[in-house]
Amino acid sequence: MDRVEGLPVSPRGLANDDEAGEGRRLTGMQLPDVSLHSTDGAVTNVSKLRDPAVLFFYPMMGSPDRPPPEGWGDIPGARGCTSQACNLRDNISRIYHLGIQQILGISSQGRQEQIEAVERLGLPYALVSDANFEIADRLRLPTFRVGELRYHRRLSLLVKDARIEHVFYPVVSPDRHAEEITNFLEVRGRRRARFKDADAGHSG
Repeated sequence: MDRVEGLPVSPRGLANDDEAGEGRRLTGMQLPDVSLHSTDGAVTNVSKLRDPAVLFFYPMMGSPDRPPPEGWGDIPGARGCTSQACNLRDNISRIYHLGIQQILGISSQGRQEQIEAVERLGLPYALVSDANFEIADRLRLPTFRVGELRYHRRLSLLVKDARIEHVFYPVVSPDRHAEEITNFLEVRGRRRARFKDADAGHSG
């Protein structure tokens, strides 16, 4: 079983008790006051995010001319960054229709590597470089190492007013992660509509 900075990670992306607890721990937390460079040329301070947003953390976006580290495919959850990014790209209008106003991808890769990925894949959202793990360490997000290099574990945060509302972890199927997000938003929207109708009925 692979280990993530001391946290056991189940094989095949299946959640264990520690992983489920990670979501409970993060929910409700405020995003840290950290400013990082993004591929759109801006400096993004995650603590200033007020509109509903999805922050998806990923290990490393692959490139045709850059082979992955040795043994990369044997690490649970390491592969699938490109397919996840493209899945979010292809479903972005549906995600925005459900109330999300911003998507940010975050990894430890440098800004130039991220710019190359945005241009090659035609991503309609920015990638942010957390090369020094400032966000990851402030929130104590799960990470893992390959040799001397450290990477973010795949995880997505649904945030509003810079506060974490929901955590997707583990992300079992990166190539269908947009569907996981939209399904959650649709169910939550229906639940909130029922509560609103119920409250209106009681007040009437």
